[in-house]
Amino acid sequence: MAGQSWGALEIVDEADATPRVVELRGASAIVVGRTHQANVVIPVPFVSSAHCTLHCVGAESGTELPRVRLVDTSSNGTFINGKLIGKNGEVDVAEGDTLTFSRAQRYPLARLSSLAAPLPPSAAESDSDSSRPAKRGRAGAQDSAFLANEKLG
Repeated sequence: MAGQSWGALEIVDEADATPRVVELRGASAIVVGRTHQANVVIPVPFVSSAHCTLHCVGAESGTELPRVRLVDTSSNGTFINGKLIGKNGEVDVAEGDTLTFSRAQRYPLARLSSLAAPLPPSAAESDSDSSRPAKRGRAGAQDSAFLANEKLG
C-alpha cells in the first residue's frame, strides 16, 4: 500500500461550495478530525478532534478491490447517508457514500470517491523498483506520508 492511492474524500464546507479533494494514499488508516493532529482536518466546533478513522482493507493481496471501513471515534456521532454509526461503531463505506459529522448540521460533509483498482502484480513490482527516479509532485517520494496530510483550512 505504500504510496498507492486507495480513494479520495471530497470535502464540501457549505452549500454550493466547490469540493476539496483529499487523496487517500499510502497508509492504511486516515484520521478525520478538527485538530492539526488529524490527517484530514475539518476545523469546525462540532467535529471531534479525532472524529472518525478510515481504514483501507482488503487490498493487501493486490488482487482485491480495496474496501474502506469507517470507525466512529467521535462524541457527536458520525453519519453515513444520514444513518448514525455511533461511538466505536464500524461500517464499510462505499464509493458515493456521504459522511456527516452532526445530526443538526448538514455541512461540512465528506463523500468517498475514486476507490482505486488494485495494481496487477507486475505493475506493483515495477512500481517498487528503486532504480526508477522518485516521483515528483504533491506525493513526493515519501512512501510513509500520504496526501491526506494536506490540511484543509
